Amino acid sequence: MSLEKAESFLKRFGYEACQKLVLRYKMRGFSGDELKALSLDREDVEDINRLTLHRSLRVYNIMTPGTLEEGILTIWKNDTIENAARIMSEHQISSLIVVDLGKPVGIITERDIVQKVVGPKKKLNVARVDYYMSSPIQTIEYSELLDNAAYKMSKEKIKKLVVTMDGKISGIVTTTDFVLAYREIIKKLIEKTNEEVISEIKPDWK
Repeated sequence: MSLEKAESFLKRFGYEACQKLVLRYKMRGFSGDELKALSLDREDVEDINRLTLHRSLRVYNIMTPGTLEEGILTIWKNDTIENAARIMSEHQISSLIVVDLGKPVGIITERDIVQKVVGPKKKLNVARVDYYMSSPIQTIEYSELLDNAAYKMSKEKIKKLVVTMDGKISGIVTTTDFVLAYREIIKKLIEKTNEEVISEIKPDWK
């Protein structure tokens, strides 16, 4: 589906319906049969997501979905910083949720390791995760506006927020996600050569 066709889909079914479609896709995904019934594929849903970004700009639009059971990597609070660094390196990620008895108690990031352990020349194979993690976890509700998420990141001087839905972890949103999202918005604007059309899709926050 081209962006033009996605726009036609948006006009046909309405913004609210498309927003719910994207939310369902981000939170639970679609089976092949469900997509077929909607005459869509996963790329189509992503195109619809791009079109809704500049209007809604909510956390669920750009977050990386996942739960403690699936998708989000964790580490035990009494594990070593050496193991935390190894897991991050192996999976090419910059943070781990710290758990104790299956419940999240903090987050350990690359910055924590560099500034609190490597910099002061602590022994990575001895230093424990719970001593250097950030706690409590800074969270944001999945339906919050991105402006609110950005404000919280700036206020707390952090680069990622754990996303929650009904009190349970449902994903992570990072400053990189913000960059990618705004890049999509700019891409959409560039594709519009008609100034009148551009004015119609002017982001709500401006």
